[in-house]
Amino acid sequence: MLSGQLVLFKQEIDGDYSFGDELKILSTKGFFETFGEEALELVYTSRALIQMQYEKPDRIQYFEYKDIMFKCICDFHKGDKVSDYEDLDEMFMIFMLQEGD
Repeated sequence: MLSGQLVLFKQEIDGDYSFGDELKILSTKGFFETFGEEALELVYTSRALIQMQYEKPDRIQYFEYKDIMFKCICDFHKGDKVSDYEDLDEMFMIFMLQEGD
């Protein structure tokens, strides 16, 4: 269980991006080092919050945890398949710190 409160900020516009369970989750080194032992739980909890909060999620979702801002980016639309893209082995979302990551 996370030791702090995770906040998902309101998105500015609706989108049609996928933050589904079928996407691989990546994070930057800075994100992983900053959140340490809580990093994995944080990304899974964040993804679940996006799925519960937004039927039409935008490409970038912003969060705050323990006074640290971070974001999750997904460039893939709902219904996309790996075969829709050249030179892509799998679809993914990435978590990174808001600044300087």
